[in-house]
Amino acid sequence: MHVLKMFDLSGKVAVITGAGNGLGLQFAEAMAEAGADVVCADIDMPSNELTAARVRGLGRKALSVKCDVTRESDVAALFQVADKAFGHVDIAFANAGIADAAPQPLHDYPTDNWRSWRSICRACSTPTAKRSRSWHARAAASSSTSRRCGA
Repeated sequence: MHVLKMFDLSGKVAVITGAGNGLGLQFAEAMAEAGADVVCADIDMPSNELTAARVRGLGRKALSVKCDVTRESDVAALFQVADKAFGHVDIAFANAGIADAAPQPLHDYPTDNWRSWRSICRACSTPTAKRSRSWHARAAASSSTSRRCGA
């Protein structure tokens, strides 16, 4: 088998959180280049719309969905929109996150920052864990922005 065939995503649907910029934008384009249709999710809708337009420019279908990944109901609604539009979801790239403008040593890290980070992990993991056994999700920590990114 040719190595590029192993990366073929033709017929697949990917949901990418934090798609408005940074790694999310890059993965949206990469998955589209590999043949996937992409559901772009972020709280920054102007940037998210631009990402979806870039995916369409690569010849793939794309949706732009506003979603705050700290809200489990937003994440659940995101997957409902994706399922309704495409009939299935094959790939979830849980990229949205937060990055501190000034990183600190672990022992000095503010408790509220930990709570914010944990709320993102919890809100994203619950709806994805409820998917079928054949469905796979991957997560990444994105430090491409100092603001809270949405999915």
